[in-house]
Parts: sequence; structure tokens; C-alpha cells
Amino acid sequence: MNTHKTKNILIFPCGTPEALEFSAICSARGDNVIGASSPESDMTRSWYQTAVRLPWITEDNFSAAFRQLLEKYAIETIYAPFFPVYDKLKNCLTEIARPIELITLPTANEKRAIFWALQQRVDAYVAFLQQSGFPPPVRGTPPLTRQPLMALLTHFNRIEGQCSEDKLAALCAIAPSLPVGDVIEIGSMFGKSAFALGYLCKYYQVGQLLCIDPWENTRPVQKEIHPSLLHADPQREYDLVLDKFVINLFPYFQGLMNFIQATSDTAYQQYSQTLTVSSTPFGTTHYTGQIACLHIDGNHDFDCVKRDIENWTPHVVKGGWIILDDYDWCFGTGPRRAADELLMAMGDTLSMAFVCGGALFILKSGGSRKI
Repeated sequence: MNTHKTKNILIFPCGTPEALEFSAICSARGDNVIGASSPESDMTRSWYQTAVRLPWITEDNFSAAFRQLLEKYAIETIYAPFFPVYDKLKNCLTEIARPIELITLPTANEKRAIFWALQQRVDAYVAFLQQSGFPPPVRGTPPLTRQPLMALLTHFNRIEGQCSEDKLAALCAIAPSLPVGDVIEIGSMFGKSAFALGYLCKYYQVGQLLCIDPWENTRPVQKEIHPSLLHADPQREYDLVLDKFVINLFPYFQGLMNFIQATSDTAYQQYSQTLTVSSTPFGTTHYTGQIACLHIDGNHDFDCVKRDIENWTPHVVKGGWIILDDYDWCFGTGPRRAADELLMAMGDTLSMAFVCGGALFILKSGGSRKI
């Protein structure tokens, strides 16, 4: 049940990217949004159902026009994503008898705090990457240092998805040791982990990335998950997910990746028979059939995970990595049971295994350490 109380919200100036995004959020919640700006001709006002022109804050008649607007539309909240405007409105609101909420962007000090927090996490991850125990680089490229890792983490965290920073750190740890070959991801959704894999593929010159997901309104039913997860996001519009996936990856990986919109079984038939994938956004990509890294994060039912393992892992080359997501997961045991069977079956071909960020990382023989 929607308990949101509709508000009358003024956005001024209404044409910045932050303003347009905030407007979309408020409109989706059912609020009444009024966009205001000062230029005589401003195309961005056309994006608002209700839009007005206010004088420039430097004009003598601004305060009177502003107070008139507040009363006309019974404004309760103002979003001012420009600090000179925010300061002016803050002064004007001292003359208004009723309380009106005034919000703006993070201050410079707040943005600095966000950056420093990111930097501290990155420094911890750099130390993690430099510790002993991971296989050595195979092509001489050293582990990521602070700035490349900050760049990766910054863009990674802007993408929707459940892939954690801990799991990202583990991906960064194994990436230098990846042999040349294809990188396959089963289950990509918005492309969060795919972005990380693509970034690392490019940085370490591993090979081409292939992402596989049905991206359908009606996704395959998962029978072996906790009921609380079945209705976790009933309003998600799956027809938008593929668009978001392409938007998230297209600017960075032209010529380095492609995708198949299908189930893992169907995609496997195409991959194993043709080694060629074509799509409108990414053109045609040729694969080798030799997998350097396999990331399994599709349907989590035991039979589905087991079938993904049976289909795809024979193509993983010596020194390649197999990653099974949600090995440590409270909503079901399918990934863990299938992964444990794989570990038992690998025998002497198992070189290393560890769990990080809820995922199981397995190194196929050819690495430097045996567990």
C-alpha cells in the first residue's frame, strides 16, 4: 500500500541534470512538481507539466515573485541544485511565516568526505591485492594501483546491482593471473559485474567478454529460493533492464564485448557451435571457445546451476577461473550444492578455491597453489 503523502515541490533552477533527475523521482512518487528557471527562453521548462519563469536572483523583483510563486502553488519543499540560488532562497525563506523545506546538493565538504571515504576503501583494497597468496601475473601487468582502482570503483558503484565491493576486490585479485581467452558471464541484469569484468579484461588484455541473460518481462521461475525473495521487487520493469545494461556498458567496451539475450542453455548452443555473436549495439564479436574466466550467476535452482557447470566449465582452460555467485547465500542452497559437487569432481584439476563477497572462486590447475 502506498502511504506517500503528495507534496508540492518547486525545483529551481529546473534545467540541471540533478534537477531533471530529482523531478523524475518526485513525479514517480506522485508529487506535484513545479519547474522554474530564469532565462527568457529555456527548453528545459518544457520537460515539466507545470513550469514558470522566475526573475534572475540578482534582479530587484526576485523576492516578490518568489513569494508569490510559493503561495500560488502552496509549495512545501524546494530543491535548489545550485549553491548561489540556494543561498538566496535560504535568505528569502526567513521572511516566510510557514515552514518550507529547502534542500540542495552535497556541499564541497560533504563531497570531499565522500571522496575520502572512497579513497580509504581503495587503499585497503590495494593492500589486499598486494598480499601474497594469489597467483602471479601471467603477462607482467601488475595489480591495479590507487587511481585505476578508484576509477573502476567509482563507475562500478553507479550501476544498479548486488555485486559487492568485496567481490570486486576478489575479481581484481585474480585478474592479473587470467590466461588469454573468453570471459563469459551467465546472468548480467544491469551489467554491474559485467562492467567490472570488462574493465579488467581491457586492463589486462585478457580477451572478449560475453554476457548472457534472458532480459525478459517474465523471467525463468526459480523454485528453490526463499519466498521473501520472490516478491522483493514486484514493480521492476524487466523490459527496461536490457536498455540499462547496454547504456551502462556501451561507452566503454565497443569492440571488446557482446551479449546474447537468451537462457544459458540456448546461448551455450550458439557459443559452442558458431563462436560468433552479433547485436545491434556491439556489432559482431568473434570468440575463441577457450574460456579464461567463467562467472555463473543465472538461475539459482540446483539443476540450472549444475547444467551451467556441465555445459560451460569444460571450456575453461588451465589457469582459468570459475566463479559461482551466491555460494554463501541466505535465500537458497542451489549454488552451494552445485558448487560443492564441482569441487568434489575436479580432483587434481582444482588448484585453488576461496569464498569472497558471497561468491566461490575456483582456479583450474595451472595456477601456483594447491589447497
